[in-house]
Amino acid sequence: MTGCSHSDAIVRAKNGADGMSIDTLLEELNACSGVTGSFVFDSEGGIHARALPDRFDTAQLQQAGKAVSQTLAALERARRRKAGDIDLVFVRERLVIKPLADAFLAILCAPRINIALLNLTAQRVARDLRQELEQPGAQPPDPAASKLDKLKEAVTVGLGDHAFKALEILSAADPSPADLARAAEEIEAMTRLFIDRKKAVEIGKRLRAILEA
Repeated sequence: MTGCSHSDAIVRAKNGADGMSIDTLLEELNACSGVTGSFVFDSEGGIHARALPDRFDTAQLQQAGKAVSQTLAALERARRRKAGDIDLVFVRERLVIKPLADAFLAILCAPRINIALLNLTAQRVARDLRQELEQPGAQPPDPAASKLDKLKEAVTVGLGDHAFKALEILSAADPSPADLARAAEEIEAMTRLFIDRKKAVEIGKRLRAILEA
């Protein structure tokens, strides 16, 4: 079983106020053999941090996170006690959920991963994440700034060597929704003009999905 590759568009978000940052903790977890990626979400499905390949859409993660948190809440009401870890095994993927402080750690991994070895790292990472999330004054990431980072990541991955001008456009944009939308349209038009129509459609669709999430 091979280890996870960090070259596949890892998206980083939200640092802890002190000590090891949340994205660093997720990267440490992702270094475990068989782990594809990980993310932290709250009971409303909001994504606090993610370290996942770009193919995992944020909107889909939000929907999945909300569904999982609602299921856990129902289990807790039925059993009248806190739910523990959840281990969901599918044909091609395995999803391990660990409760945190008013949030959850999700680990996406290979179906046949050695769960005992994974837990050696995952339990410690979960403990450190709880400490980060429980820090007084800790604030969630600014949504506009988070979307700007995701847009930059998307054009870097989607345009490769041609991303330089697109990154300039995003860097010059105001983080307001209207200006980010204008920048996305400009990048799509530039891609259509200087690269090709198919790539323009792809990058335009990806940028709009980020803005609408």
